Amino acid sequence: MPESPAGELTSAQAEIARLAPELLAVARYLVSSDSDARDLVQHTIEIGLRRLGQLREPTKIRAWLIAIETREASGWRRRLRHVLSLDAAVHEIVAPGGSFEHQVTVRDALRRLPPRTRAAVVLHHMAGLSVSEPAAALKVSDNTVKSQLRLGLARLREDLR
Repeated sequence: MPESPAGELTSAQAEIARLAPELLAVARYLVSSDSDARDLVQHTIEIGLRRLGQLREPTKIRAWLIAIETREASGWRRRLRHVLSLDAAVHEIVAPGGSFEHQVTVRDALRRLPPRTRAAVVLHHMAGLSVSEPAAALKVSDNTVKSQLRLGLARLREDLR
């Protein structure tokens, strides 16, 4: 990992460190528990630091890290499906606005969405990524993400009535 001669972090490394809380907020929606979310963020940062030389557009480091995190979360779900239940109780709510009860209701509704639909909704609407960025992270087309967003939002509206 490249450091400056004085042992200080490079600007890209500092930016990765600055984005850690946001990565944790996204991770809490992608995996079932706070400890899994923290592990996911740590793993994402390790990968990001190792692959920093592969980052083509430094201005898109946030989307790049969230894409890594999303791919890793999907991989964890596949590997752990037979070992762990990913439907554990929610411990903390990070959704902005509204009362605590409303946030719990939204979080529960999100958890009931299929994993890829939930990832598309969280990445686009909660993390603020463009449609193409979740598409790249999920390795699907923009149109697939748009369909998942449409279906996911319709289901959320129905669940939250």
